[in-house]
Amino acid sequence: MRTPTRTITLAILALLAAAPLAFGEPRPTNRPAKPPAAAPAPAGPRTVVCGVVGLFAPDREADFRAAVDTLLDVRLVAVNFDRGEATFSYDPAAAGFKGAAPEKVVERLDQLVRNASGHLFSVRPRSATPADKLAKVEVDVAPLDCKACALAVHEIVCKIDGVSQAAVDMKTGHITARVDPEKVDGDKIRAALKAREVTVRQP
Repeated sequence: MRTPTRTITLAILALLAAAPLAFGEPRPTNRPAKPPAAAPAPAGPRTVVCGVVGLFAPDREADFRAAVDTLLDVRLVAVNFDRGEATFSYDPAAAGFKGAAPEKVVERLDQLVRNASGHLFSVRPRSATPADKLAKVEVDVAPLDCKACALAVHEIVCKIDGVSQAAVDMKTGHITARVDPEKVDGDKIRAALKAREVTVRQP
């Protein structure tokens, strides 16, 4: 037969054993602690393909590369003369690029390339017309006196909506343009040149 003292002692011990649960203390667990979340990896270089105005002849590529090489946060990955395009690599964390939308990246590259080249080259959004849908249009103007004249003719043609690229032979005045045939034809190019007082030779 249990004595009252022993019964009371056992009751107190039972209460003490249940106390942590009564006061909301967590049950002991053998689960390993979660490792701290890893810091996000720094963003690496990104690439973008842009149209380039100023590449009116193959030998202009060297001048274009030399201009881009002076830029700190931009690298020239490739040049496609036939398409009038260049692939750039840039640091998205650099000033002017951080958090920039795609169209703003092109605007920033244009600003940098213009300044680096003394406005001999500029950058614009890539042509939306697939390469296999482009047509070749040929137009002849009077022979050109200098590179500046050839550049001016090239820029007139490239500013026509639907023109992807325009090569200009300074000595002969022969222009070869890659165009979206649904937007541009030879007559439209001739009209634009005549409007800027360029002497156009009829086909």
